[in-house]
Amino acid sequence: MTNEEKKNYLNLKVAFQSTPFISELEKRNYFLSMTPKVLYKYRKFDEYTVDMIENDYVFLAPAGALDDPFDCLTNINLDTIYDKDSFNLSNEMMEYIVDIIFSHPHSEDIDKQEMVAMINRCTIDGKLSNDLIKKELDINRILNVEQKDLFLNAMINFQNVIANISEDDNLKKLFLFLMQSKEKVGVCSLTTKRDNKPMWSLYGDTYKGYCIEYETMFTNDLLPSLCPVIYTKEFDNNILKTVIKFSLETIIRFVSNGRIPTDMGCFTQLTCTKDSDWEYQDEWRIVGDANSKVKPMKIKSIYLGFNVSEKNENIIKELATKKSFSVLKMNKPTGTKEIIYNKLI
Repeated sequence: MTNEEKKNYLNLKVAFQSTPFISELEKRNYFLSMTPKVLYKYRKFDEYTVDMIENDYVFLAPAGALDDPFDCLTNINLDTIYDKDSFNLSNEMMEYIVDIIFSHPHSEDIDKQEMVAMINRCTIDGKLSNDLIKKELDINRILNVEQKDLFLNAMINFQNVIANISEDDNLKKLFLFLMQSKEKVGVCSLTTKRDNKPMWSLYGDTYKGYCIEYETMFTNDLLPSLCPVIYTKEFDNNILKTVIKFSLETIIRFVSNGRIPTDMGCFTQLTCTKDSDWEYQDEWRIVGDANSKVKPMKIKSIYLGFNVSEKNENIIKELATKKSFSVLKMNKPTGTKEIIYNKLI
């Protein structure tokens, strides 16, 4: 999946967690088809191995324990949101808002600088005047009827969102949760790749460990918490900007009755975006509360590294007999670079 496909997937996830519009229902099958049918987890043998397999759970480690120390970092930076002297929205923020509203397929040939100048002219004491902006749009005719309706709806509703941000207890809890994401957010890292040599070395204990193949079940317990990881060199982790983006994208979705594709998965992106250096992992995450256990999937097979000890191999074979999954063992490297497995059970 490309980054754009992943963003679309996360947006559809949010849409189907709420009540989808009729125009979105046809996308449900596409959404489900984008979800991998199986996912893999590389592990070393440790004191949790038997318990995890016997009791069918995965552990959500705190984000601060992940392999990338830059993962799940968030901030609240007001400098780019407000002008420090007037406390009006900054020009940078107004450009950001205009970009969001007019980044959708309905928009053509929008003069961003003219839109920002108009918003400035219509802002009085830090508040956008709806009457002034309507008058400006009627006089200047810089938007067509559809664009004008969308812009007015977005800006009017956006004003209410900004006014309520400081008073909304749920948003305060969300801010606190995301600011403490290293401690509060729990992640179980999975991958679409079974035969990735760097991951066998790093997470499979240099081929002494194992790789679990999980069957992905399309259940309400799993889908809301399963997310693809986006890989990029550029990422804005400002929580307040994400609130603003989510609010505008939600407004656009509702005023268009779901016909305009939006990016409502932006909150999930805060905890599911990594530097593109890690792209080789092709990671999917189960995201939830840190230090919790979830039982979302069934083990289909376990693959053993070629350096696995006889003791650990026997442990897995005994568990496979009890739990009815397959066991395969990797052949030692010989004259080919291809990974080959022999089925033991």
